[in-house]
This record gives sequence, C-alpha cells and structure tokens, in this order.
Amino acid sequence: MAYAEAAALHGRAPKFHGMRGLLRSLAWATTLPVALGLAWLMTPWAVLLLLVWPAQVGRRIALGDDPEVALFNALGKLPEAHGALTYLLRRAMRSKPRLIEYK
Repeated sequence: MAYAEAAALHGRAPKFHGMRGLLRSLAWATTLPVALGLAWLMTPWAVLLLLVWPAQVGRRIALGDDPEVALFNALGKLPEAHGALTYLLRRAMRSKPRLIEYK
C-alpha cells in the first residue's frame, strides 16, 4: 500500500515519487501473470514464459545480490501489488482507511 499511497500523494511531476515502485510491482505481479494466462490459452508452450521469474532472480544474483535477497525481492512483488490494488480499490470506493495500532 505504501507505493500506491505515495504515488497518489506525491506521484505527480516533477519527482513522480513512488511511481516506479508501484509500476514495477504491478507489472511483475499482475500484468505479467494475466499476459501469461492469455498466452497459455493460445499455446501450451507459453508455460515456458513462467521462467521469467527465475530469470529475474538469476539476473539479480548476477548483479551482485545474495540469492536470498534476489528471491525475496522477486516474491515480494506479489504482496506489494496486492496492497497497491487494495489501496486503489478502497480509494475508488471512497472507504476510510483502517488504522492499525501496535501495542
């Protein structure tokens, strides 16, 4: 939710704060799976496109990240996108955000 809220509050020109992270998480966790699902309907060979995620992890390892960091960065896109979509849905429905209090 943080990327979506930051983009909503400060995502305008000239700095576009939060937009890059928001778009990255939405692309990896929503757009890519939908595109893969539609491609799979056309040809079963599209399942091989699922190798994009391990390739992303391998690319991050090649750039110098630890394997655990690379893996969890890739997996972390899923909850990031879920939070962003939840925020955008609640904002569209104009519902009030719930306060989370820690004791």
